[in-house]
Amino acid sequence: MTLKPPRGLIIDLITPLESGGKIDHLGLEALINWVISYADGLMLGGPIGGEGLKIHERTRLSLVEYVLSALEGELPIFIWISFRDTEKTFSFSIAVKDIIQKTGYKGSVFFVDTPLYHHSNRGLFMYFNELCKKINFPFIIHNDPEIIASLNIPFKRKNIRTTILKELVTIDGIQGMVYCGPLERVRNYQKAIKKKSGFRIYDGEESKFLQHPSLSGVFSIGANILPRPWSRITHSSIEPGSENQHYPDQLKQIWEYGSLIQEAIRIYEKAPVYLIKQLLWKRGIIKGAFCFEQHINDKDDRLKRLSELIDHYMER
Repeated sequence: MTLKPPRGLIIDLITPLESGGKIDHLGLEALINWVISYADGLMLGGPIGGEGLKIHERTRLSLVEYVLSALEGELPIFIWISFRDTEKTFSFSIAVKDIIQKTGYKGSVFFVDTPLYHHSNRGLFMYFNELCKKINFPFIIHNDPEIIASLNIPFKRKNIRTTILKELVTIDGIQGMVYCGPLERVRNYQKAIKKKSGFRIYDGEESKFLQHPSLSGVFSIGANILPRPWSRITHSSIEPGSENQHYPDQLKQIWEYGSLIQEAIRIYEKAPVYLIKQLLWKRGIIKGAFCFEQHINDKDDRLKRLSELIDHYMER
């Protein structure tokens, strides 16, 4: 329970799927091999990148079991556990715990919950207190007002209240947060957690990390296609002065990587899963590009632009 989350680049791994929604295991293995040397952690079944909001519960469990069984080493793994129903979230967490024990995974595992997706601020302390006791694995809270807004529930709060967070961090099992939202709120959150040693607040939005990087790191979907640039940018941001960054060639490379990433985000930000899967498929890393996200029309040139951008990077 005292495991501390890693700092750095947490890759919001896309979920390679066959037509119909089953796991593309060969594609998943190839994707992991493509990104793993650059990752400080992997997020499985994330609500956006991993399509956790759409894929079936059995598929999410299959994803977890396959990755934990296949991975060698001790890479930190983050597993999104949330459902629209709190009881289902609870039971899914138990099932994930059983898989961890069954596979004997030796690395650290963190359960990521978007609590307002299935719960309200009221009673959140009691919910997490019970869940942490039952699971006995560290938890990362995910705050994403856009996901909550998509529920279209009148008067529902879209963010965890600062006073509630201040209570939650007193629970030993809660070790971090993935944050999406305005800077003003995260500043209040940082004040609320200042007495919690080792508590991480990760950026959940790539563009905001590039502008105002969290010292804990970032959850990135773009790292599925640009793992090395994202790794360099992340570590240069959270570890200023490392890797001889004062040398002109190092500074030039970091600037180039930053420009590359910013342009990639501008292209894929409205349809990230679809475009990234298409690109990985065209490069033979995954064998199909099936996804639940809305497809773009044939006249849309974003895939062509993204492909040309990556080609230019690969040829350098």
